[in-house]
Amino acid sequence: MKLEAVTANNIEVTPEIDEYLRARVDKLSKLVTKMPSASLQAEIGQPKSPYRKGAEIFYAEFKVSLPGNEFTTHKEASNIYKAIESARNETHRRIVTWKKRQRTEQRKNGAIRKQFLRSGEGSEY
Repeated sequence: MKLEAVTANNIEVTPEIDEYLRARVDKLSKLVTKMPSASLQAEIGQPKSPYRKGAEIFYAEFKVSLPGNEFTTHKEASNIYKAIESARNETHRRIVTWKKRQRTEQRKNGAIRKQFLRSGEGSEY
């Protein structure tokens, strides 16, 4: 999985944060090694809201593009590292679920084709 862009809102991306984010994305890339077109865009920051005075809230948002599917994960936490980790965990769960669904669909379609061929309805002779 290729990390296309890292954007930051209301915080500065330090080398430590950038290194931590890239290490977490590298773990996600192991799930989609056979998909060269898989990509991820990350946005991290601190929401600017007048209602959250005094509260340190950080967020991490991952936008994942897979062949045939796109999804977004948004997580908030009191620490930027916790927000990145929880967003990575949720993204990991979503990718695994998507892969299981794809595998199930392939098996169903294969079984239907096999049944169709065995029944003899597919032959024109």
